[in-house]
Amino acid sequence: MSKRGKPTIKALLKREETSEDVRTRANEVMEGREKKVFSKCRRIKEVGTAKDTNIEVDAHASFIVDLATAIAFNTKANMLLIVENKGAISNFDPTAMAEIPCIVLWLSATFLNSKRG
Repeated sequence: MSKRGKPTIKALLKREETSEDVRTRANEVMEGREKKVFSKCRRIKEVGTAKDTNIEVDAHASFIVDLATAIAFNTKANMLLIVENKGAISNFDPTAMAEIPCIVLWLSATFLNSKRG
């Protein structure tokens, strides 16, 4: 435990290595948003219409639409994306995934302020 009473990174990593019940962001999505959306989609399929169905558009959904638009129309949008590092962060594994500012192009994402890509 840290001085503030919170677990240290080392303690959390050790816990993850030994825990059979490791919770991830993916679990949260599957048990939350995904469950709600799939449930509403099943209902739409059963009744044959989306009338009287409401699906709340959250920030993630809005981001996905923005990303799809940037790819489809090659808008060269600047976005934070999780991509392979490829040296954008010099002291970090080049094969690791990292959240990096990118220009979204039709077939790729190019790092901002970099000739890498």
